[in-house]
Amino acid sequence: MIRALHVIAALRNSSGPTQGVVNLTGALAELGCSVDLYHLTYNGMDPVRPASSLVRSHGFPRTFSRAWGYSRSFGRSLRRTIGDFDVVHIHGMWQYPTWAACRECRRQQVPYVIAPHGALEPWCLRQNAWAKRVYHRLVERAGLTAAAAVHAVSEQERQNLGRLGVAARVTVISNGIGKEFFSAAVPRSAFRRRYGLGERTPLVLFLSRLHPKKGLDVLTASFAQVLRRVPEAKLVIAGWSVQGYAKEVAGMVERHGIAQHTILTGDLRGHARLAAYHAADVFVLPSRSENFGIVVAEAMGCGVPVVVSKETPWGHIEEHNAGRWVDLDPTQFARHITEILENPELGRQMGENGRELVRQSYTWDQIAEKVLTLYESIAAA
Repeated sequence: MIRALHVIAALRNSSGPTQGVVNLTGALAELGCSVDLYHLTYNGMDPVRPASSLVRSHGFPRTFSRAWGYSRSFGRSLRRTIGDFDVVHIHGMWQYPTWAACRECRRQQVPYVIAPHGALEPWCLRQNAWAKRVYHRLVERAGLTAAAAVHAVSEQERQNLGRLGVAARVTVISNGIGKEFFSAAVPRSAFRRRYGLGERTPLVLFLSRLHPKKGLDVLTASFAQVLRRVPEAKLVIAGWSVQGYAKEVAGMVERHGIAQHTILTGDLRGHARLAAYHAADVFVLPSRSENFGIVVAEAMGCGVPVVVSKETPWGHIEEHNAGRWVDLDPTQFARHITEILENPELGRQMGENGRELVRQSYTWDQIAEKVLTLYESIAAA
């Protein structure tokens, strides 16, 4: 039996990496892998629980520095226990848990895998670029170089890691989605009734963090163009606001004159999230950077056609006719959103194709089998 330790800075409900880690560790445990999960806890934080009771989750209080996340007890526990594991899977970059885990693995000669979760994508590296450049040279580069493998979730991320000069073996294993996203029977009317929308109202859905990276300026500008052709359409913007960005989004909505056609729901979780997908006629993600974009897979799993930017690694949706992969341009987005809204049969076929694509390639049991095979090869070496 492989004994694996997963390390992540925190288990926040709003975090994409968190959802990936709790589902991956759960699926690995169900396959017979022994899994422990180390994470930090903050005051007032309610960490997400692992998807399986077989995963042993250990929370360590942060000692200081919310940004870096230093934890004295976390470091002590690593030193004491890390030698008990066959492999350590480290999630995320730029924070103390990553540095501490890499350092302790090297000291005790325990092989480890690093999953950057998009932290080394070009757009992300341009944010606070000088500080990240220095930190990478002084801290992160050594950890990446000594890794048994770097876990990329898309071919696009693998290529970007290569351009950055990452010398370690890079393995591409995608993220997955829970079975509830393509098996739950959620009525189309559930979400629509809640927000006073008619059964036939054309509905465009954005569901992700409200953050400058997500291209909401492009979305609001494009939807103003959509309304010229489909004046009865509605836009739902759902998601957790990062540092009050929802106010800026509301300002964009007002400036483009689409306030009467736009609903900002705030964060949606659980059944409400599923209901939003099942109510939508088209899902949009005009992001400026995604190493994967789990919401795209979730939308397709629910049978929704998708229109996403070419800054996301979803070019193959066009090969499967599950949506459109377009330039990050308001006119391009508007054209393809309108195309789907005006052709319900096209949207229905795209939705069916997307659901089948997800079923074949993006379930967590499939992903966990690939990760476990990676662990076994590392442990054997």
